[in-house]
Amino acid sequence: MNITIHLKNYRDRLFDVDGTEHIEQAQADHRPVILFLLIILFNVFYQLGKQPGWVLGGEMWAEMATNYYPNANASSYLQKLFSTDAGYIPAPQRLIALVGNLINLSAASIPYFYTWSSIILTGMMVGIFCLSPFRTLVKNDWLRFLTAISILMVADFQTRTFINFTYFSAFFVAIVTALALIEKSEEVPRWSWCIPILMISKPAVLAILPAMILVAVVSQPRFRLIAIVAVVLCIGQFLQMFMSSTAGTMPFRAHDITVISKLLATFKYFFGFLGGYVTGPSLQLNKYFLMVAGLFIFGISFCLLIFKKNKANALIIVGLSLLFFNVLLNAFALSDLWTQDLARLDGIPVYRHIIVGFSGCILVMCGIFSLLADSKLFKLSGRFRGDIAALFFSVWFLSVGWFSFSGKISKEPSSPIINNSQWQSMAVAIDSGVAPLCVPVDPWVKGANWMYQRNCGLLKSAPAWEDGHIIIKDKLSVDLEPPAILLDKTLVAAAVMVRPFSSGKTFVEVLMRIEFNDGNIRYFSGARDLSSSGGLLLLTGKDHVAIKDISSVRLIFNLPVEIALAPDDPAGVPGIAWMGN
Repeated sequence: MNITIHLKNYRDRLFDVDGTEHIEQAQADHRPVILFLLIILFNVFYQLGKQPGWVLGGEMWAEMATNYYPNANASSYLQKLFSTDAGYIPAPQRLIALVGNLINLSAASIPYFYTWSSIILTGMMVGIFCLSPFRTLVKNDWLRFLTAISILMVADFQTRTFINFTYFSAFFVAIVTALALIEKSEEVPRWSWCIPILMISKPAVLAILPAMILVAVVSQPRFRLIAIVAVVLCIGQFLQMFMSSTAGTMPFRAHDITVISKLLATFKYFFGFLGGYVTGPSLQLNKYFLMVAGLFIFGISFCLLIFKKNKANALIIVGLSLLFFNVLLNAFALSDLWTQDLARLDGIPVYRHIIVGFSGCILVMCGIFSLLADSKLFKLSGRFRGDIAALFFSVWFLSVGWFSFSGKISKEPSSPIINNSQWQSMAVAIDSGVAPLCVPVDPWVKGANWMYQRNCGLLKSAPAWEDGHIIIKDKLSVDLEPPAILLDKTLVAAAVMVRPFSSGKTFVEVLMRIEFNDGNIRYFSGARDLSSSGGLLLLTGKDHVAIKDISSVRLIFNLPVEIALAPDDPAGVPGIAWMGN
């Protein structure tokens, strides 16, 4: 109890915990709700603008097809809700997939449901910062609005997908934690009860847990209870991750580096990313100057915390904590990558393994600008002081290069990352329950060929652009023989990586003429519109074929194309992804 009293007193010395001006403001206008809705709309239209083919195409990405959809259709609710993904339990995605199953969505509708659920929920989790309770932390609505916009803009394609969108939940939990830290008499909003579920998602979200635990000691009862429930669930998640690691299903890579090395790497990366994210991608400082910049920014933040009594200090504390523990988790769980050589700093990346830390840095800058605007440096009225903070945040975001960087990182990728999924074309077969069945989905890259399958799989290494290509130009056909190593297999389907020569959309058709030892002929075929970057063409037929009965195969094309090669095939022979059992 004495510890609690001591911490509360220390909290009161750091923050201006008196005052109810945010309540009066909230009663005066509906701007926070309007800005919240605008954030959701922004995320919708931003992704429509940056990734139109993906969000409107209705295709599947990786574990969407291989994990979430099949587990949602399992007979056991235990499997529906608690199946793991890469060794951890992703509760939000499991619940969404379960809803899709309960309302009996068709296979063709499932990708839209998954993708658009993630888009809307991401906008909601981030847009929450615009609502009136957070005026306690940051008085100016526009500063909070711009902070939310920046979080949504700077994220790569993979982070935005259904399987990864819960990385954004760390931002949501962080701002509620900061609010609970400075609220002396008010409870956090009731919708904060979704925090425990959001915590059981991506392991990186656990980076906010230490701050939650500490804040719970000095917070009001509701947040304390929320934190207790979250801790209990997180313990369960840790146990699951430990069991998965022991079983080899969780990709921890932490065996050949000492604890001291991991801790040193943690601090180096903490200061390096702090300096890199604040100075931005435009400056292009080397790694050691980034660390120096990070030390300088940390020093400024520390001085502001000590000498400026302001509620926005909570954002600085929680933001720094978010970055530190995100890096700490990476240094221990991914130690073969996050070493003291600071290779992860190259280019100041923002991707799923560090995007939680990036969100923390955005909160730090929001807190600093809000604090500076409230200081005596600006002899303006309170309203215009806040607007100054929003202006400074905008200038910083633009000048250090995050705005231009976001345009690059958010851009829809091309083949082979996407444009390979055959989900829509095979949706009827998926719904019918037919087996064997092979359905390629995105991404389709060398060594990572994702497929939804029923008693069917890749029979050998698939073709990839990295292994070279050949041009089919004059005869528009090529003859080949099935690989000798597959003579005991059954061919269910095949696929080729194709790239047309035109700059726009081009209709590409491939006919696979199969001649048998007895002289009979059968055909597999596939066709689709492809962009200049190409994509995968799935070839299917009416019947399955015993490969030992095939004497020769001819691929016939409707126009000149480039074909990717397979690593184990003879030179100059088009690569075929042989699928079957």
